Amino acid sequence: MKRIGIYGGTFNPPHIGHIKAAESMSRIIQPDTFLIIPDFLPPHKSFDGMVSADDRLNMCKLAFSHVNNVHVSDIEIKRGGKSYTSCTLEELSADDRELYFLCGSDMFLTLSDRGIEYDDILYINNSAVGILVFDDYYFLINTRTDIGIEIIYDIVDILIRE
Repeated sequence: MKRIGIYGGTFNPPHIGHIKAAESMSRIIQPDTFLIIPDFLPPHKSFDGMVSADDRLNMCKLAFSHVNNVHVSDIEIKRGGKSYTSCTLEELSADDRELYFLCGSDMFLTLSDRGIEYDDILYINNSAVGILVFDDYYFLINTRTDIGIEIIYDIVDILIRE
């Protein structure tokens, strides 16, 4: 099973918090491929003052270049329009892949506002495992259990020790 790390966001601009989250996920999950995916148009944010998608893509290439197995993907930029996580995860899912998803609390907390339930995202192809970011709290979530979502690893202590 191939491990795919996925970190999507606006990255306007990418900052140290984004980088630390990506470094932690890479170290803990050790994905075969780690995709950094800047969105084209975020459905949960205003476009006022937003840097162009191409500039954000290039900033991400610079900011995340040192992270193991990272590839900055333009999948959502090429798709155009509003970038929905569920569409991207569905496109990336496959029977031979285990998806690990990292997102900011700003995006996660607005999923239900946009009519997208987090279960829809985490259960894509019934194989997704996700890392969810809640401000300074990071949790590894196992969604493949009979009881639904179960926190199986709390990485806050690891980040504090860094």
